[in-house]
Amino acid sequence: MYEVKLNIEEQYLSVFLKYLDTLQSVQIEKVIKKRAVKNDISKNEMLLKTLPPNDPLRRVIKPIRKGISLQQILTEQNYKGTNWAKIDEIAEKMDIQEPLEELLKQLKE
Repeated sequence: MYEVKLNIEEQYLSVFLKYLDTLQSVQIEKVIKKRAVKNDISKNEMLLKTLPPNDPLRRVIKPIRKGISLQQILTEQNYKGTNWAKIDEIAEKMDIQEPLEELLKQLKE
């Protein structure tokens, strides 16, 4: 007799067990739920470990701060948003007469 150990995602486990139950040559002795192992290292830290010391990505990758609101981030980054009135004003000054389809066609050429 052979012993086979499989790792199956929880969402598929019940269907897989039902399938195995239909096979006469298979005997299921026990199913053990694998405890989730807490990963102490974040994906950012993993990436940082693989980067060379002078890589420019090191300046941009920052740890995720817990408990910070979107409003705080917007304030820190001095975000102003899009000035749609200014964009409309520029579009009027450009006075583009061609239909949008024609302009898009020109981009493809």
